[in-house]
Amino acid sequence: MALAESVMDGNSSLRGIARKRNVSHEKIRRRFHRSLGVWLSKKIPPQIPDKKSLIAVVDAMWFKLGKNKIPYTSFVVLLRPVDEEYATIALLHLIRGRESKRNWEIIFNKMPKDVQNRISAVVSDGFVGLIVIARQRDWHFQWCHVHIKRSMWELRGVRRIQGRRIRQRMTKLLYVFLETSDEKKAQHSLKEIRKLFASPDCPRTIPLRLSGIVKRNKLFRTYRTVPELNLPISTNSAENINSQIKRRLSSMRGLRSAKSLAYWLSVIHKSTKPVRCRGYTNTEKYHQKSVS
Repeated sequence: MALAESVMDGNSSLRGIARKRNVSHEKIRRRFHRSLGVWLSKKIPPQIPDKKSLIAVVDAMWFKLGKNKIPYTSFVVLLRPVDEEYATIALLHLIRGRESKRNWEIIFNKMPKDVQNRISAVVSDGFVGLIVIARQRDWHFQWCHVHIKRSMWELRGVRRIQGRRIRQRMTKLLYVFLETSDEKKAQHSLKEIRKLFASPDCPRTIPLRLSGIVKRNKLFRTYRTVPELNLPISTNSAENINSQIKRRLSSMRGLRSAKSLAYWLSVIHKSTKPVRCRGYTNTEKYHQKSVS
């Protein structure tokens, strides 16, 4: 168990321990997995704060496993008390199949009813199934700003491409719409965005990739309509967990089976400390720079 804790805490590596003890790497690897098994059986997952209203920050990541490349999706749900800055992993779970409304319902239903009832809002990348679930459960929904901005920057490009001025104009309008505290200014920006979408000079990829801004514009400004929740406006904290999964898989050069992946997800779940998940109020000064 001590060997597993040393490696999981990042104090040493298996190869480093093998060199230090002058034994083979394979022998240390076997000892590590035995130690890890004991560690997993005794380690309690991070506990969800009770009796507090919660914000759910969620994300999903796809995999193709086995010889037949069967699709699997890992789902991560972070829960942050409204009045705090750190979120705890409530669930890190693997399901066969792709991201879907049904699979997200399965994920949320794995949590105790008391926890589900205390969720006030969900922050996500705009997956339609999640939007429907939030509406059905009377949760506020905040669409991740980072995802939509990333799409805009991909469309804008850095070279002299067709419709460059429109792309630049669209970028500025988008940032103002997302971040201004002035609702009239936000609505004016949205009106101008609609005009650009309808313009014959507007590259068709822009309205195709950014249609959510027009169709579900209110979901991008939920953090303004319910400021008392101090909502984060990105899923960065959940993506941080997915980055840990990617690093672990990269160091192991991938995994062959869903069973192995599920095992390592449970390791990451139990070994990950609460993640910083600040709301817009705490990060406003950084975002305002992007408007200018």
